Amino acid sequence: MTSNMINTKDTAKYRFGKEVLGPVIAQYLQDLYQSCLYYEREHRAKILFMTRAGLRIHQALGVYLSRIGLSIPEDWEFLWASRMMIAKGIWSRNPRLSCDLFNDAFSYTKLETARQCLLGIFEPTKETHAATFDAADWHWTAERLHLGDMIYNHAPNTKDMTEYLKKQSQLFQEKLEGLLTGRKNAVLVDTGWVGTSQRMLHKAIPEITWWGLYFGLSGSDGDDRSHWPWAKGLVFQADKVDPEKPETSVISHRHLIEDLFETLAPSVESYTRKSDGTISADVEAQNLRALEDDSRSPLYSGVLAYLEAAPANPFAVTMAAKAAWKRLSQFLLMPTRQDAEMLLDQRRSADLGRRFTVSVLIPPDNGETYKERLNKAIWQAGQVALEYDEDIAASVQRKLFDLPYTVPKPKVLPGLYSSPIPTVAVITRTMDRPLFLRRALQSVSCQSFKDYIHVVVCDGGDIEFVKKTIADANIDHSKIKLVDCIENRGMEAASNLGIANSESEFVIIHDDDDTWEPDFLTETVVFLNSKAGQQYGGVITQALHVSESVHPDGIHIHGARLYRDDFFAPTLDDMTKSNTFAPISFLFRRTAYDKVGGFNEKFPVLGDWDFNLKFLSSFDIGYIKKPLANYHHRDVQDVELFGNTVVAGIDKHVEYTPILRNKIARRSRGRNV
Repeated sequence: MTSNMINTKDTAKYRFGKEVLGPVIAQYLQDLYQSCLYYEREHRAKILFMTRAGLRIHQALGVYLSRIGLSIPEDWEFLWASRMMIAKGIWSRNPRLSCDLFNDAFSYTKLETARQCLLGIFEPTKETHAATFDAADWHWTAERLHLGDMIYNHAPNTKDMTEYLKKQSQLFQEKLEGLLTGRKNAVLVDTGWVGTSQRMLHKAIPEITWWGLYFGLSGSDGDDRSHWPWAKGLVFQADKVDPEKPETSVISHRHLIEDLFETLAPSVESYTRKSDGTISADVEAQNLRALEDDSRSPLYSGVLAYLEAAPANPFAVTMAAKAAWKRLSQFLLMPTRQDAEMLLDQRRSADLGRRFTVSVLIPPDNGETYKERLNKAIWQAGQVALEYDEDIAASVQRKLFDLPYTVPKPKVLPGLYSSPIPTVAVITRTMDRPLFLRRALQSVSCQSFKDYIHVVVCDGGDIEFVKKTIADANIDHSKIKLVDCIENRGMEAASNLGIANSESEFVIIHDDDDTWEPDFLTETVVFLNSKAGQQYGGVITQALHVSESVHPDGIHIHGARLYRDDFFAPTLDDMTKSNTFAPISFLFRRTAYDKVGGFNEKFPVLGDWDFNLKFLSSFDIGYIKKPLANYHHRDVQDVELFGNTVVAGIDKHVEYTPILRNKIARRSRGRNV
């Protein structure tokens, strides 16, 4: 092989191909070989490797089999055909099916360009000077083109295309007959994902049973899956990423596998009869030459290097792949900026006769907004890594795939706090928002009152992110106690857990996205310890409503105003109508908390309102008319990613508000609830 020819700047790709993709591909090839043998022996099926991807799959399989003392059977051959070639090849058998694909392929392409692409005669203009275009520069048209319908209905300007399709269909079917040699079963080997070529052959040539062996099977709503009973995803079959199955992470960036196996040569889209009567694809020679020059693809070269020395024991192959899948899943779903930069120069060809390419990732300095780049990028998780600081990139990536945290029971991690019982326990619930947590840590650390313990409760998020955020923060780490919920339990349960794992005279909930003014604890503790304050179970201060949004470069503050400028000391009557003060502004006695029974863990939202009602049913709350607390709201943009429950969780607030109001009404009537 040519692994020693790797350009030094592509070393990272080569190593990734060898160390991560290599073990994964070895297991895939092991399963592919066994499956092909089964269909050949049990169904007398013809094994056909679909080009372009089939060329490298065949080559990689040969390297792997050579490692274990085997070789590819000689009659396992190539079917030189892309989806476009299949559509042309079946035209005489099922013109409607072919024309449907032409409609989709050229739906918004200028007619003359579409005609040239279909006929395989497209050439660059003097203005473009290139045989391929960026997607933005392709010959688009605002009016939808129904090229397939025009051909199917024999429009006058489609005669040359009709004659061409007749010829290609005849050549393809002759070639196919020569490959099958009378067999009634055929196996198509390709990367996947919906199996469009198999579907077209299945419907147009039903006298042959067409099987499909793919790296993966994956579709979307509306896809025709009538052929899937004869299709097999050797690595996975799923429509969405499943966090429990790392193999499905490929769905987030399936082009990684496609690019790995596709030769750097044109797609097969037309056939020619040579002077000796044989039929061949026009670009066979170009593809075979490209196959020999694997040095242009460091990822693939790395895979071949691994296969040359892969484990000979099937169990060892499986175990190595299992370990590699963990790394590959992390890379695909939650890549770092360094990971993403490794694939920044990757581009995907459009195929189906079209001559434009699409960027897998878009450089952040390309002049567009970050939202435009995120919408255009093929690998969205990678684009997120390029756009956002690492503090918030992981959070955005988790939300893209709804990645949960599921481990059985909570545990308390040993903290450095070892002083006598502090006056205040500050409870901060967090999950996967390091950017906010860092700000909250600073908010507490900057208090002029220092006799506190800060309990950080990781409510099902990645504990390593939380640990790192705490470790990197410029704070007194001896005051931190970290509690790991392991799985997401909800805000109220996390609050109760944090309080239960602390000792103090006073308690306050400091959400990870809110902040204090430096004298908040000083003023509130002095108030409750004063002679006048003894009559109160807790105290609140005025708060500011801070409007903000999150961007790749951090948090942008848009303005602040009094949260309730008409509000003074809270009363039970007012509280029955609405939740009248911000949680960040409420310091209360632990004895009062114990008496009211803590936060109701059945409420996913509004638990603080329920707690405040119970609290006011037994205790009065004092009031300091100074804006010492900041109640932050992401109410400008990106609410779906970083909204607090007041803004992003509107549906749950609507659902639970009547439940809580009914509870209040029943209490007022003296009923047991």
